[in-house]
Amino acid sequence: MIIKDAVDKKKYSLLLLGVFALIYLFIKVLTFYAHSLIVLEFAFIAMIFGLSPAYFLREVFKFGNLIGWLVNSSVLGILFIPFLFIILGWLGINLVFVYSISFLYICSFVGIIFLFIFVDDNSIKYCSGLNGLARIDILFYLIIVAYTLILTLLNFYRVYIQWDAFTFWGLDAKYIFQLNRLRDPALDVFGAFRYTAYYPVYYSIIYDLYGAVAEQYANWINVFLNFLALLLVYNNACRKNFVHKLFIITMLTVVSYIAVFSVNMLSMYADVLCAFILLLFMKILTADYWFDPETYYKRMLLLLLVAISLYFIKSPFLFLTLLLVILYIFYDLYLLLKNWGVLTRHAEFWLVLAVVTALYFMRFYYFAFVLKIGSDTPINDLYSPRFSSLYSTIDYAVELIYWLVNKSPYFAGMWILGALSVFVVKKNRMDKTYSYVYWISFFVVFIYCVLYIINQSDLTSGSLVRYCAIVIYLIPFMFIHIEIKLSRVKTFGLVATLLIVLSYVFIKTMTPMPLFEQFSLSTGSYNVILKKESRIAEKTLDISGDAARILIVDDFSNDALLGNMYLDAIFVRYFLMFNSVGGQYMISPNYLYDYALSQSADYILLLTYTNTFDHCERMLVEDHNYLIKINGVESLSTDECVFVNDIIFDLSK
Repeated sequence: MIIKDAVDKKKYSLLLLGVFALIYLFIKVLTFYAHSLIVLEFAFIAMIFGLSPAYFLREVFKFGNLIGWLVNSSVLGILFIPFLFIILGWLGINLVFVYSISFLYICSFVGIIFLFIFVDDNSIKYCSGLNGLARIDILFYLIIVAYTLILTLLNFYRVYIQWDAFTFWGLDAKYIFQLNRLRDPALDVFGAFRYTAYYPVYYSIIYDLYGAVAEQYANWINVFLNFLALLLVYNNACRKNFVHKLFIITMLTVVSYIAVFSVNMLSMYADVLCAFILLLFMKILTADYWFDPETYYKRMLLLLLVAISLYFIKSPFLFLTLLLVILYIFYDLYLLLKNWGVLTRHAEFWLVLAVVTALYFMRFYYFAFVLKIGSDTPINDLYSPRFSSLYSTIDYAVELIYWLVNKSPYFAGMWILGALSVFVVKKNRMDKTYSYVYWISFFVVFIYCVLYIINQSDLTSGSLVRYCAIVIYLIPFMFIHIEIKLSRVKTFGLVATLLIVLSYVFIKTMTPMPLFEQFSLSTGSYNVILKKESRIAEKTLDISGDAARILIVDDFSNDALLGNMYLDAIFVRYFLMFNSVGGQYMISPNYLYDYALSQSADYILLLTYTNTFDHCERMLVEDHNYLIKINGVESLSTDECVFVNDIIFDLSK
C-alpha cells in the first residue's frame, strides 16, 4: 500500500523516467547493429544532463511543453558540458577525461534524482504535456526531423576535409582523447593556439563513446547543433498562423542548407556552434520576462555564460562577447536602474558576477602561465589596417561584395531578404525583439565586412563567409516577429512558392548522396580518406620511434619559402601531432637546418622534395619523401649538400 501511494504521488515522474529508459534502450539496440550511430548517445547524454538545469532555469529560459523542455535540456547540456570539463581540466582534475561518459551519466543521474525528490509531480505533469501545440506543429516538427535525418545521412556519406580541422580543432580533440587532459606547452603543433578546448571537448567525449578517433562520425555534433537551433526558432512560432509557420519552416530548411557550405556544418569547424550560441543569446535576451529579484540572477547568469562562451570558443570573438554584454545591459537597463538596490542586496547577484569573472581570469591564467602564450587576443587578429588610396578601397569593397554573393549566393540572398525586411515592417508596430535581432544581425555582418575592407584581407581563404554567416539562425528568428497578413490570392501564391522552395531544398540536399548505397563508406576516421599521409606517418614512426621530435617540411610548392602549412604537411602533422615540433612556420630554405636544430628536432621529414637544396641532387631524388636523422653537424663546405652528415631514409621506396 505504501509503495502504491508513493508510485501514485510520482507517477508522472516515473513515466518520464520510463520514457528516458526506453530512449536509452533504443539507442543501445540501434548502435549494437550500427556502431557508427553511437554518436546519437551523445545527444541523449546532453539532453539528460541539462534536464534539471532546464527546469531550474525555466523562468528565464522558458518552455511550455515536453518538446520545449527536452530542447532546452539539450541546449543547456551543450552549453554547460564544455564549461564543466574545461574548468576541471584547468584545476588538474583529469579523471573526468578518463571516465568522461561515466562522469556525465553520474551528473545527469544526480540531476534527475533531484527532480524526482524535490519537484512536485504536478509540475512534472505540466512540463511533460504537449500544451500549446496544434496538429500542424507536429507536421512541421517532423519536417525538421526529416531534414536532420537527410543531413545525418549526408554527414555519414563521406569525410568532408577542411583546413582548420588539421590545424586547430581536430588536433586538440585528438590530444584530449589520447592523453586525457587539456593541452600543455609540450604540444608544439599549434604554435600560439589561442582557443580553449570548449569545442574540441565535444569531439573528445564522442571519441570516448567510440573508443577511437572517428572524426567523420563525431562531425555529426554540428548536425545536432543545427537541429537544436531549428527547434529553438520554431518553438517561438507555434502560436503563429499556418502561412507564417510554413514561411518559418521553409526559411529554416534553407538556412540549414546554407550552413552545410557557409559554416562547414559537415566538417570539424566551430562556426555552427558560434551561430547556435548567438541565437541562444538572442532568444534568452528577448524572451518575455517579468522581473523578480529572486530569479533575475538566473537570467543574468545564463546570458553572461552564453556571451562568454563565444570568447571561449574563439578568442577573436572577445569583441562579440563584449558586444553581447553591452546589448544585454542596454536591453535590461530600465530593469537594472529601477531595481538596482534590490538586486545588489541579493548574494546571488554578486555570486554570478564572481563566477563569470573567475572564468575569465582562470582562462587568462591558464594561457599566460600554463601554456605560456602572451597576448591571447591580439588586436592584429581583427584590426591591422592597410593604408591605401580611396580608389583601391572602393575597388576592394566592390570585389568583396561580388565575392560574397558568388561564394555563398544562398546566404547572400537570405541576408539581403533579412536586411530588406525592415521596409515591410510598420514602424508603429515594430516588435522590440525584431528590432534587436535585426540590428545585431546587421551589425555583425557589417563589422566584419568593414574590417576586411580596412585591412584589405585576402578573400581566397573563404573565412569572411563563415564570420558573416554566424547570423544565419537569427534571420528566421527575426521573421517570427513580423506580421504576415495577405489576401486570399496572395496567400495561395505564397504557400505555393514556399512549398516549391521547401521541396527544392530537400531535393537539392539529397541530390549528391546515393541513399541506397552502404550507410557509411568508411570507418569514420581521417586515416581512411588520407591513406597516403597516414602511411607516411606510420613509416616515419617505424624508423624514428614514438618519442622522436620531428620537424615536418613540405617541399611541394615552388614557393621561395618552405614550411608546414601546405596541405600535405598539415595532414601529416595531424597524424604525427605528438612528434611534430616547430609550430606553424614558413622559412627560407637556407635557414631550415638551423631552425630544426633550434627546435631540438631529431629528424627532418621532407615531403615531396623538389631540388630545393643546393648540391643534393645525388643524395635526394625529386618527388620522394625523406626522413632525415639530424646529427647536429652542418656541412662545412658550401659545395656540399647540407644533409651530407645526416642519415637519410627514403620513405617513397
